[in-house]
Amino acid sequence: MKQADSSVDINMSAPAYYERDVMVNLEHGLHLVPCSKIAELAKRYSCNAIIIKDGRSIDAKTIFDLMTLGAVKGTRLTLHCQGEKADELIEKLVALFESDFQA
Repeated sequence: MKQADSSVDINMSAPAYYERDVMVNLEHGLHLVPCSKIAELAKRYSCNAIIIKDGRSIDAKTIFDLMTLGAVKGTRLTLHCQGEKADELIEKLVALFESDFQA
């Protein structure tokens, strides 16, 4: 999939592919602080980390891309992680959303 100036490929036939849906519950949506927490966490892993909103995919390791999602309170997002330790990353990302970024 291609978004903005970066290309993000999702190979669903490759091993270690995980997908989960999360809800944005923060009163002010995904602003700079939660976006930076997502990117910092995702950058610790070598696997691909993609977030999809309304068919638009972005790289979860890029704060700017995360900020452009316009994810307000109540927005449903789909997380895709693929590669080494993708299962670990997706669980940590889900926990981050479920804790309202207090984790």
